[in-house]
This record gives sequence, C-alpha cells and structure tokens, in this order.
Amino acid sequence: MARGGNFSSNSGDGVDPPGARTCTWKITIPGDGTSTTGPSIIQLSFWSEIMLACGKDSLAIYDGPDTTSTLLANLCGNYWLNNPPLLYSSGSQLTVVFTKSADSPSAIGFTGSWSTVSPCDICLTSGKGTCKAGTCACNPKYTGSVCQKETTGFEMFTPRSQHSMAYDSAKDMVYITGGTNSRTQFWDLLTFSFGM
Repeated sequence: MARGGNFSSNSGDGVDPPGARTCTWKITIPGDGTSTTGPSIIQLSFWSEIMLACGKDSLAIYDGPDTTSTLLANLCGNYWLNNPPLLYSSGSQLTVVFTKSADSPSAIGFTGSWSTVSPCDICLTSGKGTCKAGTCACNPKYTGSVCQKETTGFEMFTPRSQHSMAYDSAKDMVYITGGTNSRTQFWDLLTFSFGM
C-alpha cells in the first residue's frame, strides 16, 4: 500500500508568507518500512517550480530521522518543472527543513510531495541495477538507494557540463562549482578540506 503526503513553503492559500521561519517535516514510513511486496523507501518529488533565494532561503533534505543524518540535498535557486529534483531515502525516514530569512525577497517557494516506493521497481525500470533481497544492486557507474546517481568512478561527484575550481591555501580547501548543463546558472558548490 503506497503512502504519501504534501509539503510546501506556502500557506494553505498558495501565498508565500513574509517573515523569517523554519519549517521541519519528519517523514516516516509507518511500521518497519516494509510492505507485502518488500521494503519501501521514500520518494520526494516537486510539482511546482522551486524558487528560493540562495543565501536567504534553503530547503535541506536529510536521509534519516533528524538533521544529524546524511544531507541528501540543500536546495536554493531556481529549479523549473522540466528538471525538478527527484530524491530518494535509503530507508524509512527523511527530514526536510525549510529555512527562510526575514529579508528574503518574495518568491514562489516550493510545493512537493512524498510517497513510498519499492526500490526494486525504480532500479529495474531504469535498467541501472538489479534487485537482490528487496534492495537495488547498482550496475557500475551508478549508486544510490535506487541507482539514481551517475558517478564518474568517485561516487561523491557526478558528471558536470562545466566547472571551475579554487584552492584556499589558508584553509587548505578546494571549492568547486559547476552544473549539469551549460544552459542554466551553476548552483552546485562542492568543498573538500585536505586538513580534515
């Protein structure tokens, strides 16, 4: 039995209310996260544009019960309906945190939904993996709970259309920015600390 629900930065009337706020949604599959067809995971999708002012607003998605869990995504900027993010949990819980600052410009915000899915249904349909004991076994060059992430041999970095990099010798850190196509503004920022 599929379960699901909606979440939004807007009030019930579809208006993005002014003022600072933080909203947290803790999404949990009831029971032990299994159904009669096997284990289930959570799929997040968005059915409106995502428009969040970077540096003012953010939408953080954590793969687990709280904000100490692995960060799946920290979204800001503009994502259009033709290329919305589709995110998957690795288990039965996700935590979504929307943060808006008081001086944030009025924007559309976001409206999304979550549903339970069988990981095997996703990876088998995509052809990016096989199913073993109710979980996805990804083909080479793919990773993630449903083999949704294409890797370049190093699973922390997915292919990019273009990128730029800077090294900060005082902090012994590298900053890399890039994007997956050359027609949109680059929103991805990766950092790597050599001193850690």
